[in-house]
Amino acid sequence: MRWERREPPLPAAAVLAVGDTVPALAAATRDRLLGGARLAVLADDGPLQDDGPLPGTVAPPDAVAVPGALGVPAAVDVPAADRTPAPVGRPADGGPPAPPGPRALPAAPPLLLVLGAEEDLPWADGARYLGLDAGLLVPTTARPGPAPALWRRALGAAEGQLCVLVPGRALVADPPPPATPAALEPYTGSTAR
Repeated sequence: MRWERREPPLPAAAVLAVGDTVPALAAATRDRLLGGARLAVLADDGPLQDDGPLPGTVAPPDAVAVPGALGVPAAVDVPAADRTPAPVGRPADGGPPAPPGPRALPAAPPLLLVLGAEEDLPWADGARYLGLDAGLLVPTTARPGPAPALWRRALGAAEGQLCVLVPGRALVADPPPPATPAALEPYTGSTAR
Protein backbone atom coordinates (compact mmCIF):
# COMPACT_ATOMS: atom_id res chain seq x y z
CA MET A 1 0.00 0.00 0.00
CA ARG A 2 1.20 3.49 -0.74
CA TRP A 3 -0.11 6.99 -0.04
CA GLU A 4 0.24 9.94 -2.41
CA ARG A 5 -0.36 13.60 -1.66
CA ARG A 6 -3.73 14.80 -2.96
CA GLU A 7 -4.18 18.30 -4.41
CA PRO A 8 -6.68 19.79 -4.04
CA PRO A 9 -7.88 18.12 -0.83
CA LEU A 10 -11.20 16.29 -0.72
CA PRO A 11 -14.14 17.99 1.04
CA ALA A 12 -14.37 16.67 4.60
CA ALA A 13 -17.16 14.18 5.38
CA ALA A 14 -15.80 12.86 8.69
CA VAL A 15 -13.18 13.42 11.35
CA LEU A 16 -11.21 10.61 13.02
CA ALA A 17 -9.45 10.55 16.38
CA VAL A 18 -7.26 7.70 17.61
CA GLY A 19 -5.75 7.19 21.06
CA ASP A 20 -5.16 10.22 23.25
CA THR A 21 -7.04 12.47 20.80
CA VAL A 22 -10.39 10.72 21.43
CA PRO A 23 -11.45 12.67 24.58
CA ALA A 24 -10.82 16.05 22.92
CA LEU A 25 -12.76 15.09 19.78
CA ALA A 26 -15.58 13.62 21.91
CA ALA A 27 -15.86 16.89 23.86
CA ALA A 28 -15.75 19.00 20.67
CA THR A 29 -18.41 16.74 19.09
CA ARG A 30 -20.62 17.02 22.17
CA ASP A 31 -20.30 20.82 22.00
CA ARG A 32 -21.21 20.85 18.27
CA LEU A 33 -24.26 18.66 19.00
CA LEU A 34 -25.32 21.00 21.81
CA GLY A 35 -25.00 23.83 19.27
CA GLY A 36 -27.42 22.10 16.88
CA ALA A 37 -25.09 20.20 14.53
CA ARG A 38 -26.34 16.91 13.07
CA LEU A 39 -23.61 14.32 13.54
CA ALA A 40 -23.27 10.55 13.73
CA VAL A 41 -20.52 8.94 15.79
CA LEU A 42 -18.87 5.54 15.74
CA ALA A 43 -16.46 4.41 18.47
CA ASP A 44 -14.04 1.48 18.43
CA ASP A 45 -16.63 -0.58 20.27
CA GLY A 46 -19.46 0.25 17.81
CA PRO A 47 -22.18 2.89 17.60
CA LEU A 48 -22.52 5.01 20.72
CA GLN A 49 -25.03 3.80 23.28
CA ASP A 50 -27.37 6.59 24.28
CA ASP A 51 -28.67 6.62 27.83
CA GLY A 52 -30.90 9.65 27.33
CA PRO A 53 -30.42 13.33 26.65
CA LEU A 54 -28.48 15.64 28.90
CA PRO A 55 -30.71 18.10 30.74
CA GLY A 56 -31.79 20.95 28.45
CA THR A 57 -30.97 19.17 25.17
CA VAL A 58 -33.16 18.05 22.28
CA ALA A 59 -33.56 14.64 20.68
CA PRO A 60 -31.25 13.74 17.78
CA PRO A 61 -32.44 13.89 14.16
CA ASP A 62 -33.64 10.70 12.45
CA ALA A 63 -30.63 10.64 10.10
CA VAL A 64 -27.37 12.38 9.43
CA ALA A 65 -26.64 13.18 5.81
CA VAL A 66 -23.05 12.58 4.73
CA PRO A 67 -22.56 14.09 1.27
CA GLY A 68 -21.63 11.36 -1.21
CA ALA A 69 -22.36 8.46 1.16
CA LEU A 70 -24.16 5.38 -0.12
CA GLY A 71 -27.45 3.83 1.11
CA VAL A 72 -27.62 1.78 4.30
CA PRO A 73 -28.53 -1.90 3.86
CA ALA A 74 -28.25 -4.35 6.75
CA ALA A 75 -24.73 -5.67 7.18
CA VAL A 76 -22.46 -7.03 9.89
CA ASP A 77 -20.00 -4.87 11.86
CA VAL A 78 -16.35 -5.74 11.92
CA PRO A 79 -15.69 -6.50 15.61
CA ALA A 80 -13.34 -4.31 17.64
CA ALA A 81 -10.05 -5.79 18.83
CA ASP A 82 -10.30 -8.10 21.84
CA ARG A 83 -9.02 -6.10 24.81
CA THR A 84 -9.45 -8.76 27.52
CA PRO A 85 -6.45 -10.96 28.33
CA ALA A 86 -7.26 -14.60 27.90
CA PRO A 87 -5.26 -17.60 29.05
CA VAL A 88 -3.40 -19.33 26.28
CA GLY A 89 -2.88 -23.06 26.56
CA ARG A 90 -1.54 -25.71 24.22
CA PRO A 91 -2.31 -24.85 20.57
CA ALA A 92 -5.00 -26.97 18.89
CA ASP A 93 -2.38 -28.45 16.56
CA GLY A 94 -0.56 -30.00 19.55
CA GLY A 95 2.46 -27.70 19.32
CA PRO A 96 4.42 -26.57 22.36
CA PRO A 97 2.40 -24.79 25.03
CA ALA A 98 2.53 -21.04 25.35
CA PRO A 99 4.36 -19.54 28.34
CA PRO A 100 2.29 -19.58 31.55
CA GLY A 101 0.12 -16.61 32.54
CA PRO A 102 -2.53 -14.55 30.81
CA ARG A 103 -1.77 -13.49 27.25
CA ALA A 104 -3.56 -11.17 24.86
CA LEU A 105 -3.04 -9.21 21.72
CA PRO A 106 -1.88 -5.67 22.43
CA ALA A 107 -4.86 -3.41 23.03
CA ALA A 108 -5.77 -1.25 20.06
CA PRO A 109 -5.93 2.46 20.83
CA PRO A 110 -9.45 3.87 21.18
CA LEU A 111 -11.02 5.29 18.05
CA LEU A 112 -13.78 7.86 17.45
CA LEU A 113 -15.20 8.60 13.99
CA VAL A 114 -17.57 11.56 13.59
CA LEU A 115 -19.64 11.86 10.39
CA GLY A 116 -21.57 14.83 9.11
CA ALA A 117 -21.67 17.78 6.76
CA GLU A 118 -18.32 19.54 6.44
CA GLU A 119 -19.55 22.72 8.11
CA ASP A 120 -20.86 20.73 11.13
CA LEU A 121 -17.73 18.68 11.81
CA PRO A 122 -15.84 19.40 15.04
CA TRP A 123 -12.08 19.62 15.41
CA ALA A 124 -9.50 18.54 17.97
CA ASP A 125 -5.71 18.74 17.80
CA GLY A 126 -4.36 15.47 16.43
CA ALA A 127 -7.63 14.45 14.74
CA ARG A 128 -7.70 13.81 11.01
CA TYR A 129 -10.32 15.03 8.52
CA LEU A 130 -11.51 12.36 6.07
CA GLY A 131 -13.19 12.73 2.70
CA LEU A 132 -15.00 10.29 0.41
CA ASP A 133 -13.12 8.84 -2.55
CA ALA A 134 -15.09 6.17 -4.45
CA GLY A 135 -17.05 5.34 -1.27
CA LEU A 136 -13.88 5.06 0.85
CA LEU A 137 -13.22 7.54 3.68
CA VAL A 138 -9.55 8.55 3.41
CA PRO A 139 -7.49 11.49 4.68
CA THR A 140 -8.55 14.59 2.74
CA THR A 141 -4.96 15.29 1.67
CA ALA A 142 -3.94 11.73 0.71
CA ARG A 143 -4.80 9.22 -2.01
CA PRO A 144 -4.31 5.48 -1.40
CA GLY A 145 -2.78 3.29 -4.06
CA PRO A 146 -4.01 1.22 -5.67
CA ALA A 147 -7.44 2.72 -6.42
CA PRO A 148 -9.89 3.36 -3.52
CA ALA A 149 -12.59 1.16 -5.09
CA LEU A 150 -10.17 -1.78 -4.94
CA TRP A 151 -9.54 -1.14 -1.23
CA ARG A 152 -13.30 -1.17 -0.48
CA ARG A 153 -13.57 -4.60 -2.09
CA ALA A 154 -10.37 -5.89 -0.45
CA LEU A 155 -11.67 -4.84 2.98
CA GLY A 156 -15.00 -6.60 2.35
CA ALA A 157 -17.20 -3.51 2.62
CA ALA A 158 -20.78 -4.20 1.51
CA GLU A 159 -22.82 -1.60 -0.33
CA GLY A 160 -23.88 1.04 2.19
CA GLN A 161 -21.25 0.23 4.80
CA LEU A 162 -18.72 2.78 5.95
CA CYS A 163 -15.21 1.95 4.90
CA VAL A 164 -12.33 3.93 6.40
CA LEU A 165 -8.71 3.61 5.34
CA VAL A 166 -5.96 5.68 6.94
CA PRO A 167 -2.26 4.84 7.32
CA GLY A 168 -2.03 1.93 9.74
CA ARG A 169 -5.78 1.41 10.23
CA ALA A 170 -8.87 0.20 8.38
CA LEU A 171 -12.49 0.07 9.56
CA VAL A 172 -15.64 -1.39 8.00
CA ALA A 173 -18.93 -0.81 9.83
CA ASP A 174 -22.58 0.03 9.35
CA PRO A 175 -23.25 3.77 9.44
CA PRO A 176 -24.10 4.80 13.01
CA PRO A 177 -27.35 6.51 14.00
CA PRO A 178 -27.38 10.23 14.86
CA ALA A 179 -25.59 10.99 18.11
CA THR A 180 -26.73 12.83 21.20
CA PRO A 181 -24.50 14.83 23.55
CA ALA A 182 -25.14 12.35 26.38
CA ALA A 183 -23.81 9.43 24.33
CA LEU A 184 -20.42 11.15 24.07
CA GLU A 185 -19.90 11.67 27.82
CA PRO A 186 -18.12 8.32 28.39
CA TYR A 187 -15.55 9.24 25.72
CA THR A 188 -14.74 12.76 26.96
CA GLY A 189 -12.78 11.56 29.96
CA SER A 190 -15.03 13.54 32.30
CA THR A 191 -17.04 11.92 35.05
CA ALA A 192 -19.78 14.58 35.12
CA ARG A 193 -23.02 13.97 33.30
